Amino acid sequence: MADERSHVAMPEHQSPNAVAAISHPTLAELVQSPDDFVGKHDVGTFNLICALGLPGAEDLDIVAHQQWLDDAARQVDLQTRGHFDQFARNPGTYNNSPGQFCCNYLLRTLQELLGVRYNPARVTDSDFQSPLCVNPDFRDSRDLFIHGMINGPGGTCASMPVMYVAVGRRFGWPLKLVEAPGHLFFRWEDPEGRIFNVPEVFNVEGAGSGIGFYPDDFYRTWPREWSRKETAGDWYLRSLSPVEELAAFLATRGACLEDNGRALEAIQAFDWVVKLMPDDLRYESHLVKLLKRRYQDGIEALESERHLLDMDRMLLDQQQCRVHGAFVHAGGPPHGDYCQCLNCLQARDVVQRPHTPGHPAGCGCVHCQRAGSNSFSPR
Repeated sequence: MADERSHVAMPEHQSPNAVAAISHPTLAELVQSPDDFVGKHDVGTFNLICALGLPGAEDLDIVAHQQWLDDAARQVDLQTRGHFDQFARNPGTYNNSPGQFCCNYLLRTLQELLGVRYNPARVTDSDFQSPLCVNPDFRDSRDLFIHGMINGPGGTCASMPVMYVAVGRRFGWPLKLVEAPGHLFFRWEDPEGRIFNVPEVFNVEGAGSGIGFYPDDFYRTWPREWSRKETAGDWYLRSLSPVEELAAFLATRGACLEDNGRALEAIQAFDWVVKLMPDDLRYESHLVKLLKRRYQDGIEALESERHLLDMDRMLLDQQQCRVHGAFVHAGGPPHGDYCQCLNCLQARDVVQRPHTPGHPAGCGCVHCQRAGSNSFSPR
């Protein structure tokens, strides 16, 4: 078992995945060429980049958070090395699984020593906890990305598995993120026994306190029953590739932007997801829904603007009528160039009897008013 313990321990030199000193790409660069950055940056860095600019991430420092993950990995290394003899003496306690032993101390160290926890406010939020809730509150990015467990109130099932995987992969442990409807967990996936010469594949549930190991079928009914569409879609219970992980983080970003009323940015996020995952109809249908909503909002905005313009036009017409009435009452213009009243004729140096034909009905010139009639026949 001593040889196995050496495989568990973190190397003495800095892990290749400890990338605190390496500059990170922008979100646009990451989305445009994700394969260029896979292997250079870990899953935690991808997750943090997708949180940039979101509410609750105003003070997000990726380099500092990368260093936190590196330090956390060292703590996990110490705990795993220090307690490995427990597994050697009584492997049945851990189901004879060295992988389950490692995951147990990964979660215990992060939860009990480093304060990683589920956000207490979300535990008591029945809407957020219900998988049947059609619109949980995703406005605070700290509930959705790993920085919420580093310098925030805590995480959720959207972020806690990412934290575990980000730390565990620093040892080279074969950890994969896995999706279920409305839920995220992780998997130890070593079917060839590369780590301990023991082939192992098992799921790990750590969104909360403690740890659980459940088969795939458990997630077919928890946190809720799958729909026919979800069953046929082949989207869930698959170990995600790095690009698929990025797509999942971008979808979470889009949900946060959507709940904060930043529709255009949400559309951009889901458009990126669709480009990364062109065959995943979940994201394409959500993008279409956002675009339809944006179109409808635009139609309603145009209708509202037209209504305001109609109101402005009506008010302008009323003002013109009042101005015209004031001039008529004063016995003077406005008169058009065609007007044949004496005042207008004199103004044009034309001398003409005051009641010659050409006056319009209701003419308001002084002579017509004095005559007491709008008749065109001379007096």
